[in-house]
Amino acid sequence: MVQRLPAPDRSPGQRQSVLHTFKTPRLLKTEVLAGLVVALALIPEAIAFSIIAGVDPRLGLFASFATVATHNLAIGVLMRERLAGKLGGH
Repeated sequence: MVQRLPAPDRSPGQRQSVLHTFKTPRLLKTEVLAGLVVALALIPEAIAFSIIAGVDPRLGLFASFATVATHNLAIGVLMRERLAGKLGGH
């Protein structure tokens, strides 16, 4: 038998809010841990692909970091604007 937790009394906008995540230690800890896991998984992958491509592994690490950072900045801004528009937010 699966127990269902009571629905939180927060709106979808609050659940996806970065500020709310920073104010909630449990959520912040979860987000930081998820980011570290992804980063640690990315390191050997970037090194392996750079060796296969025949370039310096440092260049592969830099390229993978730059790609992820650029993607997160671009997509993060677009999604924040989209959510703000849908939720009638800030």
